[in-house]
Amino acid sequence: MKLACTKGCRSIAFPLISSGIYGYPVKDAWRVAIKAIRESPYDMDVTIAVIDDSALQLGTSILSQEAKTGSPER
Repeated sequence: MKLACTKGCRSIAFPLISSGIYGYPVKDAWRVAIKAIRESPYDMDVTIAVIDDSALQLGTSILSQEAKTGSPER
């Protein structure tokens, strides 16, 4: 995000790295992505690219749970 910000970008897209054919657990990838975005000091719009609808639904569920409890689901 730092590089994008220094280049004047106002938005960025990130894939959930290795959560597709490489087998990294999608739930863990979501947690890492959410934490990194929230802890970033850069003010940017962020889009997360996912492998399929089930990954999107899982991310939506994690964010919904976080909104209710203040922390991501485990």
